[in-house]
Amino acid sequence: MLAGLGLPKAVRLERGARVKGLIVYCRAGFEAECGAELAARAKEHGGAGTVTGGPGAGYAAFEASDGEGALALWRACSLWDFVFGRQVIGWFWRGPAPAAADLPATLRSALAGAPARKFSAVFAEAPDTEAGKRLWPECRRLSAALEEALTARKILSPTSVSAARLHAFLPRPGELVLGLSDPARSSPWPLGIPRLRVPAAAPSRSAQKLEEALLLFLSEEERVRRLKPGMTAVDLGAAPGGWTWQLTRRGLRVAAVDNGPLDPALLASRLVTHIRADGYTWRPEQPVDWLVCDMVAAPARVARLVGLWAAKKLCKESLFNLKLPSGDRLAAVRRAAQTVRRELDRVGARYALRFKQLYHDREEITGHLRVVGWEPAAKTEEPKAAKKRPRTTGRVRTGRRPRAHGPGAAGTGSGGSRRSRTGRGGR
Repeated sequence: MLAGLGLPKAVRLERGARVKGLIVYCRAGFEAECGAELAARAKEHGGAGTVTGGPGAGYAAFEASDGEGALALWRACSLWDFVFGRQVIGWFWRGPAPAAADLPATLRSALAGAPARKFSAVFAEAPDTEAGKRLWPECRRLSAALEEALTARKILSPTSVSAARLHAFLPRPGELVLGLSDPARSSPWPLGIPRLRVPAAAPSRSAQKLEEALLLFLSEEERVRRLKPGMTAVDLGAAPGGWTWQLTRRGLRVAAVDNGPLDPALLASRLVTHIRADGYTWRPEQPVDWLVCDMVAAPARVARLVGLWAAKKLCKESLFNLKLPSGDRLAAVRRAAQTVRRELDRVGARYALRFKQLYHDREEITGHLRVVGWEPAAKTEEPKAAKKRPRTTGRVRTGRRPRAHGPGAAGTGSGGSRRSRTGRGGR
């Protein structure tokens, strides 16, 4: 089940189903990173084929050498296998985009080889690029025609939430690709993009970033249970208060740490304590439920800070933003993940660590860390001492107390190491 977007069990496919490859949508400019992740997944699962998707395309595509390998790869892949991917679809048909009059015949032919016989939704999409946006009017017309055609054939069932979604993708003018996504392993939004509006009361647009993170990383039930009114949080690099505002609107009490000014309305809420201090050195007197952090610094520095807070049991859960360097961005993500893991493995923590480039992220990614438990301390036996004759007083010498050691536990995630000046959030 896709964490944070938890939906029913995996979709059932037709016997002998085939897909020809995968398409992973991403932010324009990050096709190389997305393509590298896709190639790595294909290699891991034994899928032979080629990865395409040039700079500015807004997606990376994998075309398999055989249909069985492509289907196995699609079944094995989840949205969480890709830091830079927004949506994962398995495509089964590609051809010229038909005119309106030819669409019914084209659909009959294309859907004859579809891996599924029932769909819960239809997404007509074009890349999230300047060129792709010019195709969005065509997408709307195509979506309406597809819904009409599928409804007439009684294979569109919006109430069947476990049925596959049908994707009609226009990678460029005149070309159409049909594919499907599994609701249990993919994003519920067209193009993988939640369309969020900035409320007038929000101090900054960065409020959208935290809202998207909460929607993606936590399910609705988890948000209710783990973001209860009265819980406590710390916002490092808080000014002007976009992330703090998102937490207070859910009733959390927030310590906003930043030398910069906060929105006066936040302070008037009586849920916020403004602490003018350095976010890298300040620590709370008592543990809190949440740590959020959007400070401008090298990824490794923020990653180590988050890892230390969790390792010292200063917070139960954290959401944090990593600003990526202009060089090898995928390597920076891996190094950041290793930095967090190192701090937690050292103290025997059990945890879940995930990264995702959100729609509202730019040259950055967002991480989510949750500590779920701690390994029990392993007792070590002292060497047996040589037997000695008891003293005449009748007293017996006692051994020293055994020392406790905590074994490490592996976590999940991927990601930089470089010194940086302490920066404010600028949010």
